Amino acid sequence: MSKCVTVGDSIDMNLRQGAEHDQIFVPGCWRCPKCKFVLNQFTISASSGNVSVRDEPGEKCPNCDSPLWRVSWREDAMEMADRCEEQLARALKAENEATVLRARVAELERGSHR
Repeated sequence: MSKCVTVGDSIDMNLRQGAEHDQIFVPGCWRCPKCKFVLNQFTISASSGNVSVRDEPGEKCPNCDSPLWRVSWREDAMEMADRCEEQLARALKAENEATVLRARVAELERGSHR
């Protein structure tokens, strides 16, 4: 016999899965909770060319000397989404400003040919 899943059950299941996913960390990525400084730790071997993650705690923030916290995949993804939205807004603003300037230049050029 199958169990009927209610909306509440579905929400609880999603919250539990979300909590589990928040425990998945980006290897070698640490963030300061005060100033938002991010440290990505890697070990690079010059002789072999290998790059590996140094996933060890202990570093302190160079800005405010606070302990650094691990970064979950969700935090990293949300920050990247925010950066993408900011950059898109900047690009659209610059494009609109360029359109206005092109129109103004064209207007000035038409006026100088009279």
